[in-house]
Amino acid sequence: MADTAHRLAAGRRCRQARLDKDIKLQECVMEHMQNHFWTPEQIAGHLKHGQTELKSICHETIYHWIYQGSRRKEKIWKFLPRHKAKRGLRKSKGAGASRIPNRVSIHQRPKHIDKRTTFGHWEGDLMSFCKGLNLFWFSGKDRPCLPSASNCPVKGR
Repeated sequence: MADTAHRLAAGRRCRQARLDKDIKLQECVMEHMQNHFWTPEQIAGHLKHGQTELKSICHETIYHWIYQGSRRKEKIWKFLPRHKAKRGLRKSKGAGASRIPNRVSIHQRPKHIDKRTTFGHWEGDLMSFCKGLNLFWFSGKDRPCLPSASNCPVKGR
């Protein structure tokens, strides 16, 4: 029983990458990356639909092969469009701590504000467009709208 588990674990640990096993497939991937500047997605699509002599592989397999420890020294990543030495999958932002200190939720505000019977309680809406942002302020009682002075350009877009 223990021998079987050990043998299975050793088989999983020492598994060789598919591109390291198949030299022709490795040469095809390298040729398309170096000479044609194809992305792993394009190479995987070509292997799946464009030819029949080589096995098809997933683009993630190509990325793992490029970024594995021993392969990183060869700097194959320089042939990728973004030329990144380290690959980091995007992390989800999730529900983190608030950036506004001592923030009070809109659900916890007093009930008389929800009735909008008094003047002076303002609400704001931030509207984001392709080329700018607009901020609109609304009064609680008569709901006049006060737009911000101008469209603020969005940086980083």
